[in-house]
Amino acid sequence: MSIQSRFPNKELSRSRMRERLDDLGMSPNSASEAAGCSRNVIGKFLSGEVTEIRPDTLIKLAQTLQCDHRWLAGINLPSIPAPEPHTPTAIRLQFDALLPVGVASQVLDLIKPYA
Repeated sequence: MSIQSRFPNKELSRSRMRERLDDLGMSPNSASEAAGCSRNVIGKFLSGEVTEIRPDTLIKLAQTLQCDHRWLAGINLPSIPAPEPHTPTAIRLQFDALLPVGVASQVLDLIKPYA
């Protein structure tokens, strides 16, 4: 089965992979390795060099990228939410909601050198 039939919109799928890599601060190679796949499978898919991704590989990649495999494949269904971003700004906003005003910023500034 070709990637075209598994991915209704390859460009959307590539965009979503790039988005998750950016959100998680991962490189394509490190995400591929973390998923237990060939070291450069994501990089090859993003460049268009790979023409097929097996379903089991897609599921592993989605788990590593912390998102639903159907969302990652470019399928848009109301029951498949987009993953929460893990950008520093999003984390700071979530953290701020849990702690008194100003405390979250102080804590994040303290741990920033170790992140």
